[in-house]
Formats: sequence, structure tokens, C-alpha cells
Amino acid sequence: KLRSEEERQLQQEQDQRDQLWIQSIPKGSIRQQISKLRTSSDTKFVTSITALHTLFLQIISHPEETKYRRIRRDHPQFLSDIGQYDGGVDVLIAAGFRLGAID
Repeated sequence: KLRSEEERQLQQEQDQRDQLWIQSIPKGSIRQQISKLRTSSDTKFVTSITALHTLFLQIISHPEETKYRRIRRDHPQFLSDIGQYDGGVDVLIAAGFRLGAID
């Protein structure tokens, strides 16, 4: 029981850090976040921006399908192309994505 209480406490602390981070990213500041991404991803910027373009294109092409509006932050391809770079996830938050858990 103590272990699950510790895990719950750690999760709450992580959720609080996530919320503070999200609040620090102004909605609509996509250009600013792309600039940050360009700086941090350097030679992989084309890969990162192409992945973001594909993601947004899928959402526009299929607005009724929720599968295109959900991104698993732990997915290897996402981490490789976008998630590992400073500004990568920030672009998505600035575009209106929210962090959340999928059951």
C-alpha cells in the first residue's frame, strides 16, 4: 500500500510540473516554438518539421477521426522525430494539444 501511495504522489507531482510547463507556453505561439525546435534539433529539423506537417495534414484531412488527434508521447517514432527536441512538444501545445492519459 505504501508503494502505491508513493507512486500516486509521484504522479501528482509530475502532473503539476506538466501543468506549469503547459501554462508557460502561450497558445498560438507556434512560430516561436518552431524557432526553438529549429535551434534544438539542428540537422534533424527537416525530419521534425516534416513529421509535424504530416501530423497536422492528417488532422485536417480527417477532422472527424480522433486517432489523428491523439499522440502517444512514448511512441518511438514520435520521440525520434519530435518529442526528444526542445520545442517539439511545445509546438503541439501551442497548437492546442493537451497532455492527457489514454486508458
